[in-house]
Amino acid sequence: MELGKDLSIGVGPIKFPGYLTQPQIVTRVSANEIQISEFKRWAVYLPDHFSQILADNLSTLLSTERIYVFPWKKSAPIQYQVLIDISHFEAGVDGEVQLTAKWEIMGENDKDDTLIKKSNYNEPIEGTDFESVIKAQSRALGNLSREIAQAIASLSNSNT
Repeated sequence: MELGKDLSIGVGPIKFPGYLTQPQIVTRVSANEIQISEFKRWAVYLPDHFSQILADNLSTLLSTERIYVFPWKKSAPIQYQVLIDISHFEAGVDGEVQLTAKWEIMGENDKDDTLIKKSNYNEPIEGTDFESVIKAQSRALGNLSREIAQAIASLSNSNT
């Protein structure tokens, strides 16, 4: 999937539901109820960290250093912009982490370069601690990163 150093990608904005923008780690206890941990907190702000990890993953997967995280300077030469709306990114009662995201890739000038997709990933939690939850979330984000990278590669290859 290697595309090269000339490819430039803008990551964001990425939207999260309000309950995931808090410093506490959130778990789902039923289909309609979440639990916010009093003592377990993210070391960093989750939306910013998610954006940076996605950018790092895309940089590696697409072999380019030209990855810009929203907000970027107006002068940034963005070829493809990745917009994401996260609806779920938490541990569930079923022992899995769920990541559900609607995402869009927009080309710089051509409406034909637009792709809209919804992805859902469920990753098993291989333990009972929060570290196991975070590892499962990392795997889910890795899966989303690979899917987006493949879509960008397809769009880029169809334009060459």
